Amino acid sequence: MLVAAGTAVGVLAAPLAPASSAFAADGPSGPASSALRPAVAAGCSGPCESPPSTGSVLYAAALPAGAASCADISDACTLTTAVADATAGATIELVTPGPKATTTVNNVTVPDCAASPGACYNGNFTVASIGVMIEPAPGVSNPVLDGDNTGTVLSVNSSYVTLSGVTITGGNAGYGYGGGVYDGGTLTVTDSTVVGNYAGYGAGIYSNGSVLTLADSTVADNATFSGGTGGGLDSDAGTLTVTDSTIADNTAATGGGVYNAGYGVGGTLAVTASTVAGNTATSGAGIYNYGQGTVFLAADILAAAGGAPGGGECAGSPVVDSGFNVADDSSCGLSQPSSFQASTPGQVSAVEALGGLADNGGPTETILPGAGNPAIGRIPPDSSVSVNGAPVGLCPATDQRGVASTPGASCDAGSVQTAGVSAAGNAPTASSAAGSGNSATNLNECEAGDAVDYASGYLNQSYTTFRFPDAGRAFRCRGPTTLWTLGSRRSSGTAGRARCATAFQWRRGR
Repeated sequence: MLVAAGTAVGVLAAPLAPASSAFAADGPSGPASSALRPAVAAGCSGPCESPPSTGSVLYAAALPAGAASCADISDACTLTTAVADATAGATIELVTPGPKATTTVNNVTVPDCAASPGACYNGNFTVASIGVMIEPAPGVSNPVLDGDNTGTVLSVNSSYVTLSGVTITGGNAGYGYGGGVYDGGTLTVTDSTVVGNYAGYGAGIYSNGSVLTLADSTVADNATFSGGTGGGLDSDAGTLTVTDSTIADNTAATGGGVYNAGYGVGGTLAVTASTVAGNTATSGAGIYNYGQGTVFLAADILAAAGGAPGGGECAGSPVVDSGFNVADDSSCGLSQPSSFQASTPGQVSAVEALGGLADNGGPTETILPGAGNPAIGRIPPDSSVSVNGAPVGLCPATDQRGVASTPGASCDAGSVQTAGVSAAGNAPTASSAAGSGNSATNLNECEAGDAVDYASGYLNQSYTTFRFPDAGRAFRCRGPTTLWTLGSRRSSGTAGRARCATAFQWRRGR
């Protein structure tokens, strides 16, 4: 359940619903949450090096169907049943599309679950098995998980969990942790929206000494209660990576967009090719870095249309400027020659030439930089920078929307490429006989034994996903996969060849 249209979203003086856990009133000194952190990931006797590559498939609907056995679409169970029954490596396919009705919360359009009974997955859900993936079923768009303004919407208590293509809203953890999502393991969020959630810490997502990756996603209009930290994201002594994403219009006392805390172990935040805009806080409207936390910024926009925030875009411990960033004030201490921090009224106005959150294409709402913004064309083609000691290529093949960058052209800081070209929506033309074992760079409806050359890849629970050299196209192998990369079995993120034991399944994406 969302707050009423037109209601201001801000730092709240009292929770909208009772909290099940006490609020640790530490404020900027850092959340006292170490007691919440598991010693090892669920399902592991020690540190888990890799997730399982196979698992069952369960089908979940907002309202149960048929025998509600989770076995197929006609017998879809509830999401509560699916997450309870999911074993290691399981994929949960969400078969109920998001509601067509929308409402507006603080100028952000969100699904209106209250006006669409049976169109949202209402409740509070917990994932306890390792390697679970939650995603829309084929042909289903934007399924919505709604916390009904009570408790955390999704709690992750295991490793290698992936959430893809969904909206998380209506969470209210009171003065506790994680209104939309509580991450207590290893979580990857892609192509998703986290909007309209409340908590004491991490109103959008709270990561408790965990590994959290946010890619091609939007975290917007989440708010903490009085004295809280991390309106959008709160990472407590963990590892948080934000890539090609939008963090906008979130509110907290400290760290309106992102709060990152480090205590000598953990506390690393890397934000790359992302837009952090319009967030508010008494200290660190965009990012607050506490203690021994380390923050890396590369090719980002940090700004607030209408004026730099009183709390500064950055606050707390210094951040590391990895290059090609643009900010509307000097609080982030951008030091690289390739970065730009506004120092005159004219420069401030130029950086703050930003649109509002809007449907600019792709699965999530984004923010477009306006004419004259120094973020536009800031990055030369084929540029790379060092982030936390590792080289990171800029000018991504596709931006947050899935729109391809113009080959050989300079690209923009932030999550959206203004000079991008539309990515092809159709699958590539088949050029290999199914099951033949032949190699190709363009395959369609391929079966077991076919191989493909890929540009990069990553293991994604019961799927293995690879991106083609063609921007915006990818394939997935369900089940066992044999990988060759320069003679080795696997090297994530590099070119190579994969051979699926089962059929390829196409998807649009990175």
